[in-house]
Amino acid sequence: MSDFKPVVGIDLGTTFSGIAYIDEFDKPVLITNQENKPITPSVVNFYDQDTFVVGDEAVNRMIADKENTVSFIKRRMGDSGFKLNIHGKVYTPQEISALILKKLKRDAEAYFQNQGLEVEVKDAVITVPAYFGMEQRGATKQAGELAGLNVLMIINEPTAAALAFGINKLGKDQTVFVFDLGGGTFDVTILEIKGNEINMIASDGDPELGGKDWDDALVNCCSKIFKEKYGEDPQDDPNSYQELYERVLKAKLSLSKLPKVQIQVSHIGKRDNIEITREIFEDLSKDLLAQCKSMSERVLEKANKKWSDIDTVLLVGGSTYMPMVREMIKSISGKEPSTDVNPDQCVAIGAAYLAHEIAHPRGCSCCEEYFRREREKRII
Repeated sequence: MSDFKPVVGIDLGTTFSGIAYIDEFDKPVLITNQENKPITPSVVNFYDQDTFVVGDEAVNRMIADKENTVSFIKRRMGDSGFKLNIHGKVYTPQEISALILKKLKRDAEAYFQNQGLEVEVKDAVITVPAYFGMEQRGATKQAGELAGLNVLMIINEPTAAALAFGINKLGKDQTVFVFDLGGGTFDVTILEIKGNEINMIASDGDPELGGKDWDDALVNCCSKIFKEKYGEDPQDDPNSYQELYERVLKAKLSLSKLPKVQIQVSHIGKRDNIEITREIFEDLSKDLLAQCKSMSERVLEKANKKWSDIDTVLLVGGSTYMPMVREMIKSISGKEPSTDVNPDQCVAIGAAYLAHEIAHPRGCSCCEEYFRREREKRII
């Protein structure tokens, strides 16, 4: 592998981002970052005009230094009028996104270096939501270029998920319902896989709905209970809020496996353990879940399909691990969601398959056909 030149797929997410490649055995590998984690928070914190951190360290400073911390920047991609002034320096969404991509690039190079490979990560396919328009896609490509990447292609996230799902299922025609609930955005897409082609039939999304809304519901609930008991709101103090938010994130994950959790709230020298059952959490989230259900049914109607026409339901995004989400989808569709793809990893892996086929054509007909059609449309 002395002539090894990596090509990667990047899931540039609203709350978390990931990077993957196809190894010498044609197996997908999600590259761990330098914190030894498979995904990186899409958060940037600026210490001053010349110093910044990306990822977990930025998240740790997000509440205490909110003014100089940027998150959810993906929601602003393509907005030419949006600028951020931080420590006297002005940034566009593309420039902030480029800092996230630079970290992914550096982490991947460190990963390969640990394997004894001194390589530069340059060629990449980057994913975007299906509802992104040309300006948003162009801004994403520009962000990649600012990060020092050669952007081979911009690909829709649901299509990338379908590539990860369908790479070993070629020849089986099917209609795929992709339900993508990430930390900060939500979208639904219906795809048709026919032979070697993957075609988008209908799509819609809400860039302001995501797992963060479920987090906020829990934070607000715990804060309200604490305030009713002690007369003070922990959200009024940055340190108390940061501590509560971190505990809520862990509690939300636990509620996917346990019937109830204890969330400790500390503020003004007082401490309280608040019990949250899965039923309470689901009640707090019922309006959010209703929005997801409504969007799902609306996209089905746009595609002129019935649930009986859907062969496979793919869940994408870390927020789909919540049992209430899976149960809602199963209830309205009458189908068990596929477990063939990892919701956190499938978008980056699908992009990696496409990147690998572009750089090293080996007859992957699914990727080859998609690349051909996108090249004809000049969406490169």
